[in-house]
Amino acid sequence: MEPQRSHGVSSARFHSQLSIPKEYLMRLSPIAVSVATSLALFLGAPLAHATPVTTDTSDLWYNPNESGWGVGVHQQGDTIFLEIYAYNNASQPVWFVGSNVVFAGTDQNGVLVFAGPLYQTSGPYFGGTFNPNSVTVRQVGTVTFNLTNLTTATINYSVDGVAVTKSLVRQLWAINNMTGSYQGGQVGTNSNCGGAGIEGYVEEAGTYAINHTDNGVTMTYSGVNNTCTYSGQYAQAGKMGLVTGSFQCTNGTVGNFQAFGIETQITGLQGRLTYTSNRCVYSGRFGGLRRGS
Repeated sequence: MEPQRSHGVSSARFHSQLSIPKEYLMRLSPIAVSVATSLALFLGAPLAHATPVTTDTSDLWYNPNESGWGVGVHQQGDTIFLEIYAYNNASQPVWFVGSNVVFAGTDQNGVLVFAGPLYQTSGPYFGGTFNPNSVTVRQVGTVTFNLTNLTTATINYSVDGVAVTKSLVRQLWAINNMTGSYQGGQVGTNSNCGGAGIEGYVEEAGTYAINHTDNGVTMTYSGVNNTCTYSGQYAQAGKMGLVTGSFQCTNGTVGNFQAFGIETQITGLQGRLTYTSNRCVYSGRFGGLRRGS
């Protein structure tokens, strides 16, 4: 994991080593909002680039072994707009765009597949008067973007009969600091409790107090019935954050956790949470609106 510019908070890139369940890449089912007004407000206020259809692919993607070209991906609903910036056979910059690359389903390996036509455009000089009649669009082939993991993907595309397949990861250039106080909650499912906890789906409103420093992240969640403190190391790939560590709660629950797919914005944060404790195995989602003016 290579260190990256941190704006005061150290972190690292993370890629294919994540042990994240494949089901988290699937389409997300709607979350019930009856738990509390605060949780309902959070779930009803999407963060930047959020998508309710699949894991969000929006990011700048590249191959770290081939720095100099890349792919910009922007997802809305079940459709992504992507641009490939690369070089032609004369080593000159060239770009291609897929403006309607649509979610085509999940393959037998749990990979999310987006597919559509690929175009090349030309137009008037950027420093002169823009003439829309000078813009031309030509389909050069097709493109498929395959999200293999929360932080890794492959792209297959063709340009005038030349087929290309590349591996990609989300590119990181700055850390999203999670520090803050949030009003929200968490929803998820308890399993393998062995009589020591409540099996099944659970919703709970609560607040999060998060301190994110060079030494890692401490997240204190105060729910209706108890308070849990999660502490661990932070890593980030593109815009997606990850915290891995241990936790303990005032009701005696202790264990190891992984919070991942964390997106932090000025309005709030959201992510996914799994843990194994002395009571149950938990898998769910968490988030909240940033408190204060």
